[in-house]
Amino acid sequence: MRILITTVTAGNGHLAAASALDETWRASRPADVVERLDLVKLFSPLHRRIHANGYVKLVERAPELWGMLFAKTDDPKVARRMNRVQRLFPSRSRSRFARYVENFKPDAVLCTHYAALSVLGCMRRERPRWKAPLVVSVVTDFEAHALWM
Repeated sequence: MRILITTVTAGNGHLAAASALDETWRASRPADVVERLDLVKLFSPLHRRIHANGYVKLVERAPELWGMLFAKTDDPKVARRMNRVQRLFPSRSRSRFARYVENFKPDAVLCTHYAALSVLGCMRRERPRWKAPLVVSVVTDFEAHALWM
């Protein structure tokens, strides 16, 4: 099998979960091909800096603001609107990830962050002949935020 583990550098929880999945999968199925991809590596340098530095600084310096944003976006209607707006704007990182998936041809994608899910969903809708892999969400918080849906 070909396994792709996707994550995003946004705190340590997503990375730790991806690492644990990687280690466990390789130990239990050594013949499988396993790749781990941090989607932040596909971002533009500016987006990468904003994402990595901005998230950490926001959580450290204004946790109440982060909590408010987290709570306000934890609504399926808000999440759907955010996803629709996001899809209106072309993104090189999303197209890079789609090409990566097409080239790697995974049998399964294990997602420790919601970012990969929307791209994989779009690929499934927009490419009817594409052989979509099994997609697994590995929620790293106490419960799934609406953006995971």
